[in-house]
Amino acid sequence: MLGREPLHHHARINLGLVYRDRGAAEAAIATFDQVIAERPDHPLAHWNRALALLLAGDYERGFPAYEWRWRATAMQPRGFTAPLWDGKPLEGRTILLHAEQGLGDAIQFARYAPMVAEQGGRVILEAPAALVRLFGSLGCIAEIVAQGASLPPFDCHAPFMSLPALFGTTLESVPNPVPYLSAPMPTKKAIGNALSGPSGVRRIGLVWGGNAARQGDRVRSCRAVDLLPLTALPHVRLYSLQKGSPHAEQLNDLPGVVDLAPLCDDMADTAAAIAQLDLLVSVDTATAHLAGALGRPVWTLLAYAADWRYLLHRSDNLWYPTMRRIRQPAPGDWAGVMSQVRKGIVSSLL
Repeated sequence: MLGREPLHHHARINLGLVYRDRGAAEAAIATFDQVIAERPDHPLAHWNRALALLLAGDYERGFPAYEWRWRATAMQPRGFTAPLWDGKPLEGRTILLHAEQGLGDAIQFARYAPMVAEQGGRVILEAPAALVRLFGSLGCIAEIVAQGASLPPFDCHAPFMSLPALFGTTLESVPNPVPYLSAPMPTKKAIGNALSGPSGVRRIGLVWGGNAARQGDRVRSCRAVDLLPLTALPHVRLYSLQKGSPHAEQLNDLPGVVDLAPLCDDMADTAAAIAQLDLLVSVDTATAHLAGALGRPVWTLLAYAADWRYLLHRSDNLWYPTMRRIRQPAPGDWAGVMSQVRKGIVSSLL
């Protein structure tokens, strides 16, 4: 098709996606650029180019281009009468920062809230109810409002994921002073009781699935049974923090694993549990982001074609210094990932 119809934009975009999923970010960018050269206002080409730029670590161009999400996806801008913040000093004005997309996205970009507060304004933060108590630990927020509740007056606003562009974030300037969140007291003493145990035993948390309704979850999530090799490790006690159907129903495939999920009513409770673990092993989920934001050790298990925020050819994480990334050596190869995890636990924790 590409040979017969060189201007077939959707075919070229699909080719760019193939390049991106194979880790050839520069080839993907060049392919999306071809479409944009022929049709400068093509939303999908711009959007996918933004994701490829971010994957390649070109934050200077990638984050400004990320604004194409409002035209290329189902995400809708908020219809506020107050203007978008332009990044200039607030000089006493009140700004609303509103979380967007998933819980993990909100946790990752909440780090910018203190930077906004330093611009001399009053900061109101709107977030999913599951994050309200946790975000109270930011300390710089005048008021936190759960999504869906009435908002107080404000002078300007900014979506969370527009903040990196507003602050001119580059690879060298990613704000990563972890921890930037802290664990409040859990609502249930049972969390601490469940995590108590003999000395000398390592406590490791497990999460194997993300939000099943999210596009691409089948790629980023593994199965509980894939974690089975970890149950044979000596001097280790395993805890499940897995929530959500259908993933949570797989817990029976992991004999001996203690289920903490029913004790966690919100992400603040989950944070309290993570704070008592020696390590969290998780696929790319909000729980992994939470551990990173808390400055706790977390090993994030990544699909071969991982999300843009994990970059390429790196095992560290600029956004979360305490996070180690373990990527599939080949598409779908969770066994290879678990082999690395098991060896890593034996060498570094036991």
